[in-house]
Amino acid sequence: MSDSSPVSFQASTTETESQAADSVTTPDPGVLLMAMAKAATPGAPHRFLAEQVGTWNLAIKAWLDPNLPPTETTGTSERKMILGGRVMMEQVESSFGGQPFHALALAGYDNVAGEFWGTWNDTSLTGITVSRGSYDEVTRTMTVAGSYWNPITESEIGVRTEIVHEGDRQRMTAWELRGAEPMKAMEVIYSRVAGA
Repeated sequence: MSDSSPVSFQASTTETESQAADSVTTPDPGVLLMAMAKAATPGAPHRFLAEQVGTWNLAIKAWLDPNLPPTETTGTSERKMILGGRVMMEQVESSFGGQPFHALALAGYDNVAGEFWGTWNDTSLTGITVSRGSYDEVTRTMTVAGSYWNPITESEIGVRTEIVHEGDRQRMTAWELRGAEPMKAMEVIYSRVAGA
């Protein structure tokens, strides 16, 4: 029997890869603790999110067909910080087509990736929208891009969202990336409720 059988070779390769992986993924404990502390410490982006805590009234326009006028409705948003000031949670209450509509959104800033992130779940779907992006301090605009699974096309659809921050007023516009041209899907005007 040859010493260079495939089984012996495979075992040797696996052992070598395992040793290499251990040397790469086992950092000095002190370095690991410092990296974790840096990644977990809220900073200026998290304080920016915290400035949005409170109650907001919403004026909502939704376009199901770009050739037709939008559906208009109103709603409320409650925002608060969770997880020690690391994540903003938003709960939206509204209605569409005479049916109650509820949504839960999370927003944060990833210190490691250096970018904002967001998730969105609502009662119109059982899926999730996940987005990542950045904030431009000059234009006071957050731009994020993500995707969700569309129930009509049963395919993943890209979404681009811009949120313009104007103190106690915000304008959120979302476009769905279908075909060659983005389609405006939603516009929401946020107005902060004083004293809430």
